[in-house]
Amino acid sequence: MNRNKIRIFTLVVLSFLVRFAILLNSDNFSGNFTMGKVVDALRILEDPRFSSNFDANTSMLYQYLLAATMHLWPDPLLSPRVLSLIFGVLLVIPFYFLVKTLFNENIAFYSGILLSLYPLHVIQSVITGSDVIFHFTFFSCLYYLFKFKQKDNKIIWLILSAVLFNIASMLRFESWALIPLLSIFLYKDGKKYMMAFLFLSLISIFIWLYLCHHYTQNTFYSFIISGISAHSEILLRRGPHSEQIFGWLYILFKGLGNVVVISGLCGIIYSFFKKSSLYLAVLFFAIYCFYTINTLLSRMWFNERYVIILGLFILPYTVLIIEKISNSLKVKPIILFSVFIFLSIVEFKKITLSHIPRLPQGIKDVAGWLKSNKSPSDEVIMGTDAWDLSDQDIIVRSGVYPWNFFVVSTPLCGEQCTPGTVATSESIGSYFSSKQPRFLILNSTGFLQKILNFNMGQKTISEFGYIFESVYSIDTPNLGRFNVYIIHYKNNQ
Repeated sequence: MNRNKIRIFTLVVLSFLVRFAILLNSDNFSGNFTMGKVVDALRILEDPRFSSNFDANTSMLYQYLLAATMHLWPDPLLSPRVLSLIFGVLLVIPFYFLVKTLFNENIAFYSGILLSLYPLHVIQSVITGSDVIFHFTFFSCLYYLFKFKQKDNKIIWLILSAVLFNIASMLRFESWALIPLLSIFLYKDGKKYMMAFLFLSLISIFIWLYLCHHYTQNTFYSFIISGISAHSEILLRRGPHSEQIFGWLYILFKGLGNVVVISGLCGIIYSFFKKSSLYLAVLFFAIYCFYTINTLLSRMWFNERYVIILGLFILPYTVLIIEKISNSLKVKPIILFSVFIFLSIVEFKKITLSHIPRLPQGIKDVAGWLKSNKSPSDEVIMGTDAWDLSDQDIIVRSGVYPWNFFVVSTPLCGEQCTPGTVATSESIGSYFSSKQPRFLILNSTGFLQKILNFNMGQKTISEFGYIFESVYSIDTPNLGRFNVYIIHYKNNQ
């Protein structure tokens, strides 16, 4: 086995061990983002028709991949996380070869070590989400693109790069903004190659826009609704937001650490000064500007997982500046890098431990009670907490089919909501009358409680002509009280 293969093997093993250790000591919890994907996949397994499941505001490619994974391994709590772990580990392979192509083998190896320990990427590798799969396909796309540019210009590499970009663009829609820039990278290789990549990269995008038009009658629905949702979350202060142009840089410091980011920015400045190894730096600034513009327009809030790709672009420049300092000091790079990685690990450990996803015990307890007491045919109406963090986890952990739940969430869209989509006392009363659910799960801080205005300390409540009997109650720090009620109807009394 040559040195190149040994290094790749070492990176894969290191990346796996770190992520596997975190997986064993964490939950699949990031609000409704994670378990919401699992619930959607469960619905696909019940009815796999595309027309029944199309959602213009999410990656349908990821949803069907997740459903296929759960079909092969029907464990909704573990199999989605293992899918993320696999792609989170495998990223080190295209990342290593890309950096080796654009820089050198040593920078590729040490950058791979930093990637293996990268706190936010480690966390995303153990929860449900399309991000780590996007990172894998996008960096694979970049590797083949630059392999085409710097090797032998074989058209197969360009085609493969475009195919991988099409996959990546169906996982994260913001990657569409990079098509012109990636095409411009090919300008010196010939306009025919530049245009070929441009048009090949647009295939999946045109297909998606057609699907949006077909199912929603709005070609650009994906972008309109995402902007509305993000703006509503900003107004409700559900996530950090600022109009400062350095806001995303602050988020990057929080997720990657001062030592790595400062070194990486110095490496980027050095590369611009020397006019070499600039491709990833240009991509870094392009995405940073894209994020900043959308933040200034209140279309994005500071979601930490969005900066992972910025961190991935900056890692090689972190190692580059260390290599240059080592050369100027006439010290072996491995010595200086060993000191650097030690300092980085201190920050990485602190960041990782502060981000380990843990599901509040109260949510687990409510789901466990429901799993033990609910029959398969029972209907459940459930009100989320004020932050909409609990309902999807309760659904999945209860082992009950998602379609047996009627969930009342906090409306995000305010005045832009479609009439009739926001729950009211009248619509809730109509639901009780028509469906006659057996259980009501109510949270003291949620929107449904505002509608019903129950005295949650009371054992029995009469409302809508029915008797609501409190059979289980638990207080959860920061999420309020959960009450489970059995509903008694006249025809059942």
